[in-house]
Amino acid sequence: MQIAFISNQRAGGLYRDAHRYITAALQDRFDRIAHSMPEFHYGRFDIRFESTEALMRGNDFSIIEINGIGGEAIDAWDPELPVMETYRRLFAQQRLLFRIGDSNRRRGFKPMGSYKFLAFLVRRAGSFAACRPQTECCGAVASPASIGSPGLH
Repeated sequence: MQIAFISNQRAGGLYRDAHRYITAALQDRFDRIAHSMPEFHYGRFDIRFESTEALMRGNDFSIIEINGIGGEAIDAWDPELPVMETYRRLFAQQRLLFRIGDSNRRRGFKPMGSYKFLAFLVRRAGSFAACRPQTECCGAVASPASIGSPGLH
């Protein structure tokens, strides 16, 4: 599980590593949420909360957005992290994502073809243009990377 305090990067926000706030209760709460979603193997939950203490108990937060496999490890962008640690975290995430993909292919899932993927990117690019900058602060929590992934526990 990863946790970071964030704001919107377009509005000058900084990402801060907040691993020290992860507790067994918080981990358990997000495990239960993630396990309630079929075929959810990895992702980031963007959340809003008022009290860090309540969040650490797994209470009093709202999920604003769930980012699946494309939800990057934003804690890696903390400006206080050494550059090698940033790369270590990003490469570790990519290794895990490839393991999840390999596991899913062995289970019979087929990768998206190139044409379908490019069409998806074109549609997605249009939705990005429609987004307005946001300035609200929120927290982000990533689920344990191997949630629901057969053979990865």
